[in-house]
Amino acid sequence: CLNEDGLRDIVIFDAIAYFVVPSTIVICQHTSNETSPTSHLMEVRKKCRKKSISQWNNFLEKGILTESLLRGLWEEYGDEYERLLLLMLKFGLMVSLTLTSICKEGMNLYLVPSLLPTVDPNQGNLLRWTNQTFQSCLLVFTIDLALSAKTILFQSDLVSNGFLPSGLFERIISKMVLWCQSTSCNSTFCYDNVVVNRNMVILHFGSQRFRMVACPIINSIQLDIEGQNPLPVHHALTDIIENAIAECFKSLRWFTVLFHSSSVEDNAHNKSTAIADNLGQFTHELQPNKADQQSFVVPLQILSQAAVNRQPLMKAGARKLYDADEIQPRYGTWLRIPEPFDKYMVFLSYRWMTFDSHCVSLIYDIFSNFLIGKYHTAVNVFLDKRLFQSGEHFQFIFVKALTQSCVLMPIVSADSLKKMISDDGSQFDNILLEWVVGLELVKKADVGDAQLKAIFPIAFGKSYIHENKVISENLFTSTTYRALPKVVPTATLARARYLLTHIHPGMKLSHGFMKQTVKGIVKNLMKYKGFLAWDQPHECVIENLVRECVEVIERNLPENWTTNDSIKSEIIEQTLPQKWTPTVSIKSEEVLQIFTDNPAMWAISYKQLLEVEDLAKSTFKKDFKSKSMRDINEKIIKPMCQRNKTSYALSKNSKGLKSDVFVSHSWDEPFGEFIIGIQEAFQNKLEKPNLWICAFALLQGNAEDITTQLGTGEMALDQSPFVRALKGSDSYLIVRNSKKDLCARIWCICEFIFAKKYGFIPSKTRITGPDTFAKVTPNCLNADSFDPKDKAMILKELLNEHSFEEIEEYMNQFHAFVKM
Repeated sequence: CLNEDGLRDIVIFDAIAYFVVPSTIVICQHTSNETSPTSHLMEVRKKCRKKSISQWNNFLEKGILTESLLRGLWEEYGDEYERLLLLMLKFGLMVSLTLTSICKEGMNLYLVPSLLPTVDPNQGNLLRWTNQTFQSCLLVFTIDLALSAKTILFQSDLVSNGFLPSGLFERIISKMVLWCQSTSCNSTFCYDNVVVNRNMVILHFGSQRFRMVACPIINSIQLDIEGQNPLPVHHALTDIIENAIAECFKSLRWFTVLFHSSSVEDNAHNKSTAIADNLGQFTHELQPNKADQQSFVVPLQILSQAAVNRQPLMKAGARKLYDADEIQPRYGTWLRIPEPFDKYMVFLSYRWMTFDSHCVSLIYDIFSNFLIGKYHTAVNVFLDKRLFQSGEHFQFIFVKALTQSCVLMPIVSADSLKKMISDDGSQFDNILLEWVVGLELVKKADVGDAQLKAIFPIAFGKSYIHENKVISENLFTSTTYRALPKVVPTATLARARYLLTHIHPGMKLSHGFMKQTVKGIVKNLMKYKGFLAWDQPHECVIENLVRECVEVIERNLPENWTTNDSIKSEIIEQTLPQKWTPTVSIKSEEVLQIFTDNPAMWAISYKQLLEVEDLAKSTFKKDFKSKSMRDINEKIIKPMCQRNKTSYALSKNSKGLKSDVFVSHSWDEPFGEFIIGIQEAFQNKLEKPNLWICAFALLQGNAEDITTQLGTGEMALDQSPFVRALKGSDSYLIVRNSKKDLCARIWCICEFIFAKKYGFIPSKTRITGPDTFAKVTPNCLNADSFDPKDKAMILKELLNEHSFEEIEEYMNQFHAFVKM
């Protein structure tokens, strides 16, 4: 999707003539070599070579292209130069560089990965690329969904069933170089500090170096990362690969595997070196006979699931690969879930939006370059991840963390304020809650255990990022800022008051606390000296921002600042107020349980649903069209549930995944028809939602397993996982089908009644699928369920609150609504 400034207004009728031909002038092979005698020396290239032989040689030998040379190569495309350049950058065919050792001031330079030289990564100093301990993994690429489901993979599995597309590694190089530049201390990428080749790169993230090697023989990329914490680099690379695949290789799948080590050695350096040596043989020396293959790899996701569930890892034939207590000692550096600190230097408050999220990620990454205070402590940050955005448990954890932070840094942007414009006092806003609490805490520093010393607002107007430059309009002159209402956000203020007085018993809130307006809260926040993005040079916005942030931290950090910054340190102990039952202290192992006990966290992603469709097609082949959700459950969902002792959704997302859309449907529908309905519902939505679908959300097993989860006869309907998940979702989707009327299924009726009660109907509801049963007259007494006890329980509770006539009226409304 060409949605960037400079591209969104163009329509390309002939992509070959408009883009492929001019891009080929740049990225084609310019000289012959021993592996390919072909060369393409056009007249325009001869002119460019004559004009500057040094620039031309840098282009051919190092893949470095100057702006003047690029303009010469594209001399006949002068009017379209800027758009073509944007397209080349967007698709990773080249990347903008700042090279202090090569370029003159003001000279724009670009790296063209496809023109980089190739090297032998197992020779000399490239093999001995670091004298430090390092962690290694393989990133495996494939179009075979079943590959990642195997517990162990031999070299022959990756050779036969893997698929690493030509050109993907070069695209990843472009995006990694851009990321390293964006997160370096001085935004400078210098060949004195890095090694960049077509098949291998050695880059750095802050002071942490890492190496990537293309391994086409086994359709993989080898990743080596210095130190004992590979996760920051691995997480960044995960986002980059997902982005590259989404742009050009949408049917491609990938996953991380770790090398099997036969023993756990005491010496970490010897262990990493031994693994690297074995990986070198695994990646570059073909072993034709599977019987001779002693080395194998294990998917990281499978290891993580076994570690989280504290279960042994089994391989084919029900044989044990690792005991439950073996996994952490062997692979602990890849499995760590960082635990909260006892206090934080910085609390980053932001709304989950495209620009704000990207900006915060860059800030968070760049913080790793700095050490603070006399003890040279790393900057520790409470970062409001999407995982924690819903539910009262999470609000309590946020406010507690904010109480124990030194500096609040709110991102005050046009995007973050947009939602506040419609606040009528009754709606609750998490971001406004954090700002209200921060303003109150900073007035009462050192009350109880409150430690908040300063607020440093970070302001952006309408903004976008282009070639590492942040372009921001003035927020204060924007229509969004001027439109903030003089409305008292009663719901948000009431929640803030409740949380503050429970965390700090006896705290007296400021006079007029409950009379603050939305506009007043934002204005009070902006009275603190902060950072105005529009006043900064575009190319230095993030760099200058982080430097100012660090200065604010150092000014406000107590001299005796220390934290339990060990990964294994205990989590903050806190007693939840009585409203949150049961009243417990949260231990580190219980935090994940809080998240995953909430049914609204049992969603699967849109992409994961399509992966199930692909797996179903390969499983059922020609019979796929006749298979219902029940068949998919028996062959695909239930086996995974039984293997992992948890639901399909939590097997795929061990930390949980917040539901965006609650889906009402019938299990008797053709599964292919169900998928088509989902695709049609969101075909025009750029960012696909996370879906709550009962088959994937619940642990599928025997009748006892289902009854335990649904609590049939033992809990109120509004406490069932269906209704709690619906209440925690953002919208409601009804998926009709050609085989079974939804009004003939009792759970669908129940979901409709609660969707209406919670205000989803009509404004937050979508309908998709064929209108086969439009003329059928519904009757709730005839509605069925898989377990007759469910029907009895639902009808009994509904009749306690409604008359039969009212339920019939609801049924008629539901049927009329579904016919729309």
